[in-house]
Amino acid sequence: MMDIIANYPEPDGSINNQHYGVVVFQLDEYRAEIKVSVGGNCYGWDIFDAFFSDALDKCATDESGEYFSIQMKTPEGKETSFEGEERDFGKICVGIFITRIVPEKHA
Repeated sequence: MMDIIANYPEPDGSINNQHYGVVVFQLDEYRAEIKVSVGGNCYGWDIFDAFFSDALDKCATDESGEYFSIQMKTPEGKETSFEGEERDFGKICVGIFITRIVPEKHA
């Protein structure tokens, strides 16, 4: 089970943070959790959008980045793969979570 942050900082455009998270895809009892991270000074939905894009980048099956594949497992360990385009993955994305925020040091 993943840890989810207990405190979310007030948005402040002057502070850069490294956000870490998990994007969860599920189809019936098959599930995949992809760890992602993004840096910068964006917050809220912008982070989730970047997390989803980062997760898909990790699953790209071709040079164009328009087709994706992931391995999914049941709690019992049965495996299957899921393939499709971005819109297909959007339909099976059941959660995007921020798990940790680390402020970037100012130079």
